[in-house]
Amino acid sequence: TLIVVTSDHAHVMSFSGYPIRGDDILAGDMVSNMDNISYTTISYANGPSAELNFTVRRDPQKADLNSDLYRYASHVPLTSETHGGDDVAIFASGPWCHLFSGTMEQNQIALSMGFAAGIGPVVEQSRTGEMRSSATNLASLNVLTLSLLVMCTCFVV
Repeated sequence: TLIVVTSDHAHVMSFSGYPIRGDDILAGDMVSNMDNISYTTISYANGPSAELNFTVRRDPQKADLNSDLYRYASHVPLTSETHGGDDVAIFASGPWCHLFSGTMEQNQIALSMGFAAGIGPVVEQSRTGEMRSSATNLASLNVLTLSLLVMCTCFVV
């Protein structure tokens, strides 16, 4: 069984600063050397928690970080956080797993899954060197199945 684990997009969440190993990335115990206010290691490029018309950056140490209403800092005000343009990880195990490694275009992931399953518009090299689509093979299989069905029906009647 081929198992493929991936994502179709990233988010604009980022990790900043030089956190100490084992530090809680949600705790807000890092301190800026510019304004001497703490910050969380995790933040967002955009979203509903951007500060508008502020004069002093909010200090996460003074907030209830465990509250369901707390929102981590974002930089661009939007009603919700958006997808990002980051590459996403892809992991695979099983037959044909070598097709899934490194960075891949999203459309290539679907084509590789189709190729591994033997379905879809995957192009394969035949023994004669001509290029043909597996969709043609599928159409031939459908014609063969229909022919067998008709033959079986004729013999039963």
